[in-house]
Formats: sequence, C-alpha cells, structure tokens
Amino acid sequence: MTTQYRDFEGFIAEAKEIFKDRIYTDYLRRFAYGIDASCYAYVPRVVVRAVNENEIITLFTLSQKYNTPLTFRAAGTSLSGQACSDSVLVLANAFWQDIEIIGNAESIKCSCGVIGIEANEALKPYGKKIGPDPATINNAMIGGIFSNNSSGMCCGVKQNSYNTIKSARFILFDGTILDTSENAKPNESIESFLQTHKDKADALLALRKEILQDTDLCELIKRKFAIKNTTGYSINALLDFSEIKDIINHLFIGAEGTLGFVSLVEYECVEDYAYKACALLFYENLALGAKAVEILAANESLVSAAEIMDYACLDSARGLDSAPSELGQIESGACAILVQLESSTQKELDSKIAFISKELESVPSLFGVHFSSDEKTMASWWKIRKALLPLAAGSRPSGSIVITEDICFPISTFAQGIDSITKLFEKFNFQGIIFGHALSGNVHFIITPNLNDEKESQAFGAFMEAMVDSVIALQGSTKAEHGTGRMIAPFVEKEWGAKAYAINRRIKEIFDPHALINPDIIISDNPQIHTQNLKQSSEVEDFINQCMECGFCEKVCPSRELTLTPRQRIAVRKEIARLEALLAESSAKQDSNTTQDSSERTETKESANAEVANTEQNGEYRAECGSIFELKSGLCEMSARSYLKGSAEAQDEAIADLRAKPQKSITTNAETTNAEKRGECGTKCGSIFELKSGLCEMSARSYLKGSAEARSEAIADFSQRDNAQKLKELKQGYQYFGIDTCATCSMCSLSCPLEIDSGKIASKLSPATKGTFSRFVAAQSAKHFSTTLSLAKGGLRIANFSSNMLGKNTLSNLSKKLKFLPYIPHSLPSANAYRLESKDSNAQSQVAIIYFSTCINRSFAPQSSLKDTRALQEVFESLCQKANVSVVYPQNLSNLCCGKAYKDYPQSAEFKHKEVYKALESSVKELQSKGVKQIHIVCDHSACSYELKNGLKELDSTLTILDMPEFIESTLLPRLHITPLDEDIALYAMCATKKGKWDKSLESIAKTCTNGEVIVHSKTQCCGFAGNKGFICSELNASALRELSEFYANKQKGDSRGDSACGLESQIENGKIDSNLESTKQSSTQNKAQKHKKLRLGFSSSSTCEIGLNDKTNIIWQNLLYLVDSVSVSK
Repeated sequence: MTTQYRDFEGFIAEAKEIFKDRIYTDYLRRFAYGIDASCYAYVPRVVVRAVNENEIITLFTLSQKYNTPLTFRAAGTSLSGQACSDSVLVLANAFWQDIEIIGNAESIKCSCGVIGIEANEALKPYGKKIGPDPATINNAMIGGIFSNNSSGMCCGVKQNSYNTIKSARFILFDGTILDTSENAKPNESIESFLQTHKDKADALLALRKEILQDTDLCELIKRKFAIKNTTGYSINALLDFSEIKDIINHLFIGAEGTLGFVSLVEYECVEDYAYKACALLFYENLALGAKAVEILAANESLVSAAEIMDYACLDSARGLDSAPSELGQIESGACAILVQLESSTQKELDSKIAFISKELESVPSLFGVHFSSDEKTMASWWKIRKALLPLAAGSRPSGSIVITEDICFPISTFAQGIDSITKLFEKFNFQGIIFGHALSGNVHFIITPNLNDEKESQAFGAFMEAMVDSVIALQGSTKAEHGTGRMIAPFVEKEWGAKAYAINRRIKEIFDPHALINPDIIISDNPQIHTQNLKQSSEVEDFINQCMECGFCEKVCPSRELTLTPRQRIAVRKEIARLEALLAESSAKQDSNTTQDSSERTETKESANAEVANTEQNGEYRAECGSIFELKSGLCEMSARSYLKGSAEAQDEAIADLRAKPQKSITTNAETTNAEKRGECGTKCGSIFELKSGLCEMSARSYLKGSAEARSEAIADFSQRDNAQKLKELKQGYQYFGIDTCATCSMCSLSCPLEIDSGKIASKLSPATKGTFSRFVAAQSAKHFSTTLSLAKGGLRIANFSSNMLGKNTLSNLSKKLKFLPYIPHSLPSANAYRLESKDSNAQSQVAIIYFSTCINRSFAPQSSLKDTRALQEVFESLCQKANVSVVYPQNLSNLCCGKAYKDYPQSAEFKHKEVYKALESSVKELQSKGVKQIHIVCDHSACSYELKNGLKELDSTLTILDMPEFIESTLLPRLHITPLDEDIALYAMCATKKGKWDKSLESIAKTCTNGEVIVHSKTQCCGFAGNKGFICSELNASALRELSEFYANKQKGDSRGDSACGLESQIENGKIDSNLESTKQSSTQNKAQKHKKLRLGFSSSSTCEIGLNDKTNIIWQNLLYLVDSVSVSK
C-alpha cells in the first residue's frame, strides 16, 4: 500500500533492514553527504549508499511505496543544484567502477562511478579517449558527465555525450532494466521494453510526430541545439531519431537524473592526437578578439580548442609562476585567446599551423601569432587558463561563495554576449571574470557574492533574471554545459517557449509519472527555486576558509568510503561555526528581552496550557505533536522543520490556503495508528501543505490560534532548540568523523585548485583534545626516547609471542573485537635487535652517508616467516659496502626522532626536531673534518624524510636530506651491477613520496630491478595506515586499501586490466607497438604469463604502510632496499 504523504520514517525503517550500515540518518552525515559543488544547501532526510542495480530497483520500490523522492549522486561536482536533495540522496560511486574496452577500442563501457580521466587512462594505450572533456574530468564521474551532457574545452558539440553514445543501461521507475547495447539479455533488451512498455514507446513516438508536424518548433529545436545547450531535456532526440532505442538513449543524456537511473554508458571512442601545438594570442580589446574567434570557428575542423580570457582573467594571472612576459605589457580592456591544434602526424600539424596563422593575419594582434609545440611552454599557457577558477576563489571576499555560470551564444552574437555580461556586472555591482570555450561560443563567468547578506542575495536573484533575458535576446543558451538543475529550472519555459516546454513536461511525465525522481530539477513549479536554500559561508580557520566545495579532493582521500572527505570535513566545520554564530546571536537577543514582566510570562504560559488542553480535547492534534511547541502554538516538531524550510512567501501561501479551507474531521485508521506509534502526525500531515511547507493541518490550525507574537516566539524557540541539537550532534560526531579518521596525509592539497590542506584540521584540533597528563607523558617519553623505544620493542615481542601461541589470525581477530586493545595485524613485524655501528667501507672512500635510521625502522624487523629477515639497517649497510660508500650513524641515534611521532604534541615534536637537526649538523662537521668530500644525509622512511625536509625549510638550514629511494637512484645504482628479476612486482609509493615528488625514483629503481611488469594501483594515493592509525583505527586502513586489495587479487588471478607503471603502455609510448593493438595486447599478456613468475612480491619505502599492505593483500611487501640488494653486486 502506498501513502499520500511523504513517509520518510516508513522508508527509513524498511530500508535499514536492507542496507544495514549503508543508510545514514544522523545529522552529521546527512549534512556532509548532502554537500555538492553547487551554490545550494540542501540536507537530505536520509542518505543511502547503493552498490548494485538490485539495490537501485529496491530503492525505486520503496520510493513509490512511501512516496519519497530519490536523487542520485555520483561525484557531486555538478554546479547547478541537480545533485543535491532534501529527501532521499542515493550515492552511486565507489562500487560502480567497471571498465570494459570493446574490440580495438572502438568503444568503451563504463559504470556510472568511473571517473572520466580513468576511462581515458584505460584508453591511452590505444591512442583513444572518450569524447566529453569537461574541466572536471579528473573528478567527475561518467554518470554525471552523461546525465549533464557535459562537454568541455575541446569536444564542443561534435564529441559530447549526445554525439558519441553507443548504448546505455537504464533502470526505470518501475524497476525495469533497459539495456540498449547489442548484447543485451533478452529480458533487458529494447525489444522486451517495446512489449512491456508499449504505452511509453507510443507516447514518445506521438511526441515526435507532434514536433515533426510543427515547422516552427522543428526550426527552433534545430537552432537551439546548433550551439551548446543543456537547458531542458534533449528534445532534439525526438527530431533526430526515429527508433525508440536511439530516442531513449539520447533523451537520458542531459536529463540530470530525473528520468531514471543510468547504470552504465558505452561511448564510441575518439582519437587522442599525439602531436599538439598551442598559441597564446593577445588582442587590444574583446571586439578584435571576437573577430579572431569568428575565423577560428569558421575553421572548426582544424582547431581543437580556443579559450578566451578577458582582462580581469589576465590581470589575476600576472603573479603565476612562469607567466608569460606579455601579461606585464597589456593594458586594460585587452583579452587573450589560447588556441590548440592537434594532429596524428607532425606534417599534418605543421600544415594546420601554417593555414591558421595565415587566416589570423587579418586581425591585428598585440604580439603576433606564434605557435609552439614545446611541452613546458604549452603547459605554462594552459596553467593560466586552468588557474582562473582557483585565482578567483582564492581572492574572493570573506564570507562569499564561488558561483560559476556558463552560457552560450551563436558566434555571430558572441562579442555582444560578453559585453552584456560585463554590463550586468556593473549594474549589480559584482566583481567577476569572463572566460570560456570561444570555439563553441560558450562563455563562463565567475562571481563571488556574499549570500549571507540579504541585499547581495537579492541582487544575485535579480542578476540571474537579467542574465536570462540578455541571453535569450541574443538567441543563446542559458545553460551550455553545466545542466539546468535548480539554477535555470524557473526559466526553461521562458527560453524555450510554451510549446517546447510542454514537450519537456510530458517527457518527465512519461518516465516519472509520480514525480519522485529528482523533483524540481529541470521541471519545477517553484518560480523562485533558483534563489532558495542558497549556501551561506561562515568564517573558520584561515587555511580552509577559501574552500569552494568543488570536490576535487575527494578521490584521493583514504577515508572517502569510511567517514568524510576533505570537502565534507571543511563543510561540517563551517556548519559548526554557522550554528555557533546563530545560537550566540539568539542568546544575545533573549538577554535583551529580559525586561518583560515575569507575571505576564506566567499568565501567557497558563493561557497557552489551557489552549493546548482544549485543542487536545477537540482532537486537533495529538500529544505526540508539539513536543517543543505545546506551550505556545501546538506546532509539531516534524511539521515545523518542514515549514521553516519554505520561503516566507510559501509559508504565507500555506497559511492562506489553510484559512480558506473548511476544517475536516479527524479519522483514525491503521496507518494513522502506526504513524502515531512513530510519533508522527498521521495521515493528515502535509495533506494541504506537502508541496509548500509540509505543515500538517491539525498543527496549523492550533498554530493559527496564537497571536503573531506567540507564533514568532514559537518559531524562534524551535529554531534555537533545533540548532542547538544539530550543533551538539556535529560536535560529538566530529571527533571520529573529522579528526580520528583523517589520515592527515595532505594528499588533498595536491588535488585542490587552492592547495588547501584539510589534514591541518585534525592537526590543529587533535592537540586541543589532549589533557595535561597525556602531554606530560609525551614530554617525558620524548626526553627519554631510547627507553620509549625499548618499551615499544618489548610490546612487539609480547605481541609476537602471543601471536605464535594463539595463531596470527586468532590474535588479529581477537584484537578487532576487543576495542580497548589496538589492532594487531597478522603481518605484525618482529622486534629489531640489530646493533647499529658505523661502517667504513674503504679508508680511501671520499663518499660517506649519514644514515638517519628512523625510530620506527629501529623498532621493526621483518616477520620471522619471511625469507630475508635481516634488519633494514643491515641490508642498507650491505648495499653501501657493495657500492664502496661509508655508513655513519648520527651520534646519540637511539634517542633521536624526527618529531612525527609527536604530531599531536607540538611542544614535544619541536623538541625532537631541534634535537635531530643538531645531531645531524654535528655528524656533518665531523666528517668534513676528516676530509670527506661527498656527504649525504639519508633517511629510511619516506614519511620521516618529508617531515625532516620540511623542517629544514623552516629552519633555513644548509643541510640536505635525501629519502632512501632518491639516494638509491642517484648514488647507489650507478655503483652497482644489476641482474634483474624475471617476475612481475607490485609497487606502492606512499603519500609522502608523492608530496615530495620523488615517487618517480621508486618506479625507476623498480624498473631497473626487474624484467617483469611493475604493477601500480595508481588510484590508491594513501593507504590510511597513517603512522599509528593503522593500529588504533584499523578500519581506516581497511577502507583505504579496499580497491587496492581487489586490484592485486585480480592481478594474481591473471587479470591484465588496470593500472601499470610499465608494460604495454610504456611499449606503446616507446614506439615498440604500432599495429593491431588488441592482438598485440593479448599476445603480450600471454607471453608475460609464460615468461614471468606469478605476482608475489611488493615493494615500498615505508615500513608502516607495508604492515597494512601485507595485512590486506596476499603479496609479500618489503622495503625497496631488499629488492635492490637481492639483484645487485659490486661493479
């Protein structure tokens, strides 16, 4: 039985039985997971993580049963509000990762959770890529790219999803799976659909016939889709295609998740040209720039990209590293166009350069037309274009947010369009920058309004309306590639006209008859939805203030599937600040109203009590209602929450509607009784207001009896209590979700356009949670560090003894269940008993290294079950002896630590920092006094190396420290004779090596030491072991390594797909493979399987990461030193 009101409680109760721990109802995760890249702030009532198609079908069933809308979300990088929800948000990303290359890369099948760049990486060996190339391709997922019909800098209209789709796999509202591919199962095929859903097919064909019979409508559709256009549905599908399969394929493109669920997409692949050249052209003004654009657009078949940038863009880019000197010579009003040409041969590229250069001679440029194929030069020019968003975001005023808009004009009105936007900036007092894909007439602009300010918020709404009018007047698109969403939904009819808009509405009704799939997106009856629920920015710590919630950080975060991502940690932090500010303001207002006479308050309260009693007797509301308002208005909490979400206008409409409607009698049935048990208002809740405020009729009538002052007081009281409860939940949950499960690896800063390091949140807040006693213990352990390490080794011996007695797996499983114990992995190292003594390999040697062996490696030795159980220090000494390099340990090494172990205790960390630098400087001076000419300081744990290197920058020290892989590559390998292994090996470059940019050294060493394939899972950017967190928060490590574990398990089974540091890809890059790629790939895989041993060994440069890697895979992981030593002899 279905309900007429939104029964979220019923939905949640049943969904919990199915989804278990993948359904989230707590406020912290509902708020955090509801965050997307748009300017809208919606908090879903419930969030569900779906992992397969059956679960999507189940969600559709529950949605209709309980009348609860669904919104599907992949990466959350959409900008127009189409991926946020105040109902049921369904996450479909982490477990939707399948990629299948068809034939010789004629096409590629991708699940909806595949990131765009991952598809291109898979196609790279074939010289192919997918057509769509949005600026967010490094982060956006196929589901969103397809559903938004995203394009980009190079693909234009010709290679977008609409023009490169081959097939797709959809799930409709009734649970039907429709697979439009050639090899679809019989019950999922288009033929089956035509039999079971003939009514829908007929309805679509009727719409097509209606369009074809209307000449004006046909011409309108052709004209609108001749340029980039994502306003409304892709109704051109009804004009372009006659077969139902093709119509449905193309209608779902750009439908923004409002017609059904897109499970998988098959794209036709396009060529990824090997030869490229760029030119950065400067013009005195936009009018001249527009003329150049016209020339480039007229030769679109020869030009891959033409990116225009106004003066404000260029002015903001002057301070960039390697910025061209021309930026310092241009004057106000100038503009630039970055042009890119591509070809499959150098000869063809040269021909294109000559032709385009000649064509552009007719438009005077400031510095001439000069094309370059130099990689560094091209990269520096593209850096300007790609830096525009972070530059605008980073320099925005405090409290403001970033809004990126995109519109499109015919090339004939392109210059007028840019001019109109510039004038609107001036009219509404917005500072903005204008840039875009000029080849397509696609204009982007960025403004940074402060939506906390009512005046500025109203100005933004007026600006949007004026912009729409301006774009329509110039026959443009109000949305070119970002999707309609909520931002343009109120203007779809205005842009398209009544007839075309009616077609849009009927398409929605055909596929979503109950209006439960992403409501208010594209089609909305709310004319103000674009200005409602806008984000408000709150001031927090300086290092995270400028976050624009783009989500670029999320794919590299090790906790992304466990708790929160960097974007979400920052957003929750800002929400805490916002609620604290609101409560402080409310408290101040209450303090100012303390002059009211207490007797008057008592009288009011008694009167309210009497009124409540009367209304209860009259059956107007139940005792469960009014838990907060029973002394004031009788407004139930559930209704009040919904009521407060509406705009003032919607609230007034709801009240007026209620006043005009005669009172109904209250009846009780089984459904009402069940609702009462759940503490709800019953079947009447939202019966009048469900489309406006959700205010139940019973509570509303009681609410209306109070005075305006009483009603206002009731609302204020509810808001304060509600905000206080939310704040309490956020603060309590943030310790685990925001701090404890943050690996503080700072990988997010490498992906963030603004280089924001959200790991600093945990680094800043964690010390504040440490009490006086724990700080005292830390200080004492730092002062007596050798004793601390001895205790640690003792603990290892006890753990290993227990493991031997009970069994490794038994002890490991037991430690998981006993929460008061740290996790004891079955791969726990042994205690290190090796005695460290300086080794002079040769009295005449002029090369010496100061070997700072880290505290963690002085504590750990390989497991006793391994073939090579030597301590790491012994292995390194062996290598140095072969290479004729003396090894010197720093003085007092047993008491030294880089300070990273004390990251939560800043004073102790600083103490250890200074201690180790002093010891290293002393050792350097001692060697210098002995006449040693080449002195290297080497550290044997990459995380500690990174810590020491950064510390040196702050101290302005003359010391130079090398991480072990850097030293092996630069100094040891040239002195050694290597006999490579004949087997594939796994390689893991820990996060610190990537931040330090010496991860390539690991790859270089590994490739030198084996003839087999060096297999890297590049998607895992951090393992989440994070020093001690692998022991005290083992679920972080397990979650971070989920995909890596599956990847290497498949590799050991012989699966040739996936990431690779060398192998087929490098052979193609080196020109060894140039024909029949598919057969070559198959034979290459077969040959490797015959020639090289099964994958069994893995190498890294972090002993702590290796513990987690050993624990989560069936590969033996050790330090890279063991590999080098096993294959090397002296020269």
